[in-house]
Amino acid sequence: MTASVAMVRAVNVGGATVAMADLRAIGTAAGFTAVRTFLNSGNLLFEAADGTPREYAATVSRALEALTERPVPVIVRTAAQLQRAVDRAVRAFPDAPDSTMAVAFMDRPVRDVAPDRLGAFDDDRYLIDSDAVYLLYPHGQARTKLLVSVIEKKLGVVATVRGVKSIRGMVAKLTS
Repeated sequence: MTASVAMVRAVNVGGATVAMADLRAIGTAAGFTAVRTFLNSGNLLFEAADGTPREYAATVSRALEALTERPVPVIVRTAAQLQRAVDRAVRAFPDAPDSTMAVAFMDRPVRDVAPDRLGAFDDDRYLIDSDAVYLLYPHGQARTKLLVSVIEKKLGVVATVRGVKSIRGMVAKLTS
């Protein structure tokens, strides 16, 4: 069994609501085990034996689209991939507190990881690394112009952002 999280993009913000009970029901109907949610922001934690993260994402996305009657992007990462993302974020911004770091998980790797690919954003910093963008928001995410929409547009991907503190929490739940 592989412990994973399905991260739903833009749920329970901007009027797009999904009850966490519904999200858990989707996971159970998909045949996942140890199904639970983390926070109220579209994080479905589960274990599964057969399939790939891309297949799990497609399954959850289709079920959410049927429920909400709109496309709902989902990105799945294993517990090990989440831990590597935290480790990489900390290496990228070693003196930053967790509360200022985030990771934009992308639906596919990108080839052009040029350091200035996204542009300049005042004090905000980023590092593009294959299928993730490591983000530093020293003044908080609420004040940044380095939004997920910018990442998606400039890199041609679908992405969802989670704070490092939340990612650490998901890893702890998945590995306990």
